[in-house]
Amino acid sequence: MAYKWITVANGFPPTINKTADATTLKPDETPDGYGYSLVLPGRLAVGTVPTGTARNVKTYTISTATYNYFYDRLWLASGATLTYGAPHYTGTFLKQGVGEITFPEATSITTYLPVGNGGLGVLTDVGAFYVANADREGGEFTRGPLVQEIPLATATYATSLNGVIYLTNADGLFAWDGAEVREISYPVRHSVGSFASVALTCDYDKDWIIGTSKFVYDAGAKRLYDFGASGFRYTTPTIVSDKFRPFGVSALRFAVEHTTDAGGSLKYQTRFEDDDWDLEQEVDFSYVEGAHTSVMVDLPIPRTVHKFALRLVDLSSNVYIKEIQLHAEDYVFGDMAE
Repeated sequence: MAYKWITVANGFPPTINKTADATTLKPDETPDGYGYSLVLPGRLAVGTVPTGTARNVKTYTISTATYNYFYDRLWLASGATLTYGAPHYTGTFLKQGVGEITFPEATSITTYLPVGNGGLGVLTDVGAFYVANADREGGEFTRGPLVQEIPLATATYATSLNGVIYLTNADGLFAWDGAEVREISYPVRHSVGSFASVALTCDYDKDWIIGTSKFVYDAGAKRLYDFGASGFRYTTPTIVSDKFRPFGVSALRFAVEHTTDAGGSLKYQTRFEDDDWDLEQEVDFSYVEGAHTSVMVDLPIPRTVHKFALRLVDLSSNVYIKEIQLHAEDYVFGDMAE
């Protein structure tokens, strides 16, 4: 069979997925990558973690106590008890009815914030509780059962976006809408690293959850990005042929976008089968008329393999990659598990 160009990577920036087998990943996923820009759709470029904004909570201080003001009433957590006041009072604290909700399963309430449609999410050291009807002036609140999957140790480890609470603990990043818990960091469950127990902020315009300098979760696109290591790295999915047939590899092709009239470069490594990564190779991108070019690079030694992966370890800041292709012989598209 003749050689053909096959696409191994596009749809940048790539979302990370360390849980799935690297041979099953899509071209817009990476088993290992960090340090790329998130503001250049369709491009792989060097970048840094964006900054976020802490959630804005209105508070009132009465005597020596600082109350949160949600749903037009004052709230105060003490130990495992949440006290609430009568609606619209802000200069003095006046209990309404019983005036408190207790959570005896917990030792202490870590934080609480609105969630869902008129509810309040109470996050404690042992898990979460949903308080329904928290927006009703009559105080007809209903406390739900313990949601043990999402304990929270530190208040800043939780935030909310579009009516959903996001939090990090030792097991990773989770989302909770007051009913369903979703493990957002499932794609890195077995190496949760950057995504565990960090303070959260938001970019409310972009629908991003930002974990300090460690990670970003794009809640709109449902994509996860790692910034936990310094520098830049991007790894392609591992390429295999249908039913694990051997195929030849001889060259790479990069679709490049220049942002200046200066040249640029990248450094890459290849891996064949399950061997170690080869030595770094450097590719120069000379500027030619027009911002977009296609650059072909011969591999140092053509090989016949069952598996192939590529890793970029350095990229000039004035160069963006839009697509990466592999020149392959006897390659058959399909599912090797068939």
